[in-house]
Amino acid sequence: MLAEDCLHFNGNETPCCIHPLGQLIAATPEKCNQKCKYYEGYQNCQRCPDLVKSRSQVVWGAGNHTTDIIFVGESPGRLGADKTGVPFKGDNSGKIFEKLLEHLGLKRSQTYITNLVKCCPEKGRAPAPGEIKNCVSWLHQELRNIRPRIIVTVGATATAHFMPISHLGTWVYKPVGISQGRIIVPIYHPAYVSRNGWDLTTYFRVIKQAIEKARKWKR
Repeated sequence: MLAEDCLHFNGNETPCCIHPLGQLIAATPEKCNQKCKYYEGYQNCQRCPDLVKSRSQVVWGAGNHTTDIIFVGESPGRLGADKTGVPFKGDNSGKIFEKLLEHLGLKRSQTYITNLVKCCPEKGRAPAPGEIKNCVSWLHQELRNIRPRIIVTVGATATAHFMPISHLGTWVYKPVGISQGRIIVPIYHPAYVSRNGWDLTTYFRVIKQAIEKARKWKR
């Protein structure tokens, strides 16, 4: 990986390298080529045999490590992140997500985007419980390093990791406080919204309202 290809950014949009556990390693292009070898060493994770077979690459979280808001999806999309190496980028869900960020007044470099599971399951299935168990320690380390105030869970699988739910519709767009002052904002996955032909303007608006409400919550 070359410095100009590095997909992670610090708060000043300077190319840098991120240890897959979320630690900022280098913030200058001069150091990037060397430090990315450390990052790439984790690209060969073998914890889940089925995911090793189905993935094109391991897709780690990317973005700003000083942000107060992060987005957590389910797993990399087959036609998107699994090919681009960037969460929510390259497929239809990624296009909707990009528009959502624009509606929220955010750039990718101003937030942090990751997934519950870092590898793409075959045939678009949801990650199995064992796969989530094997992979979730990476997410927990990302949360410890970034310490976000708001966690936007994208879809039912991601939301269920943070709070017990029987149906996402019960909680969607409703900020929910959890331990250590963090606030969960569950939203529908862009793929679900697209499949059901929902109005994107409304989708963006209610998410923005929910996040604004979450920001007003006292610690």
